Amino acid sequence: MEQKIIYLLIGLLVGAGIGYFAINYQITDLRGKLSDSQIQYVSLYSQYQLLGNQKSDLQKSYDSLDQQKQILDQQKQIIEANYSNLQSSYAQLKSNSQLASKYFKQLSGNITSLQNILQSYCFLTNSFARTLNDSEIRKVGAKVTQLLPNEPNYLAAYDSINTWLTGRITSTSDVVIPYIETTSIDYNGTKLNSGFKVLESEEYLKTPEYTLSTGQGDSENQAVLEYAMMKYYDRYIKGTLNSAYLAVLTFSDGSIHSAIFCPSTGGQVCIFDLSGVYVTRYQGVATPKIAAAELGSYYNYWLSKGQTITNYTLYNIDTTNGTYQIKFNGTLSNLVAYFSG
Repeated sequence: MEQKIIYLLIGLLVGAGIGYFAINYQITDLRGKLSDSQIQYVSLYSQYQLLGNQKSDLQKSYDSLDQQKQILDQQKQIIEANYSNLQSSYAQLKSNSQLASKYFKQLSGNITSLQNILQSYCFLTNSFARTLNDSEIRKVGAKVTQLLPNEPNYLAAYDSINTWLTGRITSTSDVVIPYIETTSIDYNGTKLNSGFKVLESEEYLKTPEYTLSTGQGDSENQAVLEYAMMKYYDRYIKGTLNSAYLAVLTFSDGSIHSAIFCPSTGGQVCIFDLSGVYVTRYQGVATPKIAAAELGSYYNYWLSKGQTITNYTLYNIDTTNGTYQIKFNGTLSNLVAYFSG
């Protein structure tokens, strides 16, 4: 009995010891876990504080960026308003530019028209369209009809016209007349006038009617008048267009003189020079002669007056509209060959 009690006490003591060690182990384990938890708590708290600071910094950055966004939004609105204004200004400038371009082209055209008009008064060939068109030759037609109601021979008719005009038109020097010479630029692929300078010419080309009515004119004006009357005869009386060239002679001093050269068959020519008072005649009648001899006589005629002919230019003029062709340009020997050929 006593032995059992001893064993029981020993068992209780061993169990208590084991329990004690088990409890002590649990206590130690819990203390370790508590320590780890405290360390984690401190770490997490530190992270919490760091995140709090980061949150505060991010909030400040957010507030700053939001403020910048508001400023940028305002600037965007201003830029959009400026852009809209610029679009309107651009549209207006484009419209003004197109209008200015239109006016510039119109002005360029007006300058060209003015240049052409003035040059038609200053330069013989430029004047043909103004002075030797159908409307202008009709204005001297009444006198031609009165002089030549039934003349069948065109050279006789031409001679009658020359004879009637001789003494009725006084040879005078032309007045000085201004004309313009333009300068041009390339404007979007188009050549336009950008300016001009004013020059002067001592040549003034009148219409046939004006020369006839005033009774004055230099050799060019007299030749234009005579040519107009001859061509009126051709078209409206004879009904046949006869060959007649308006000739421009260049003298050695640089001056020019005009006459009418009428070619004929067999290498012949008949010359009517109203202002120079010269007509190719035989026994008082206008008659074509061999070109080599007649052109030599005409050359010597002017030589006797102190003028040397250095060049001849012959114009064939369509008196319906004043267009012309240069039929010849050269020296005396070339001209003889031209008529003789």
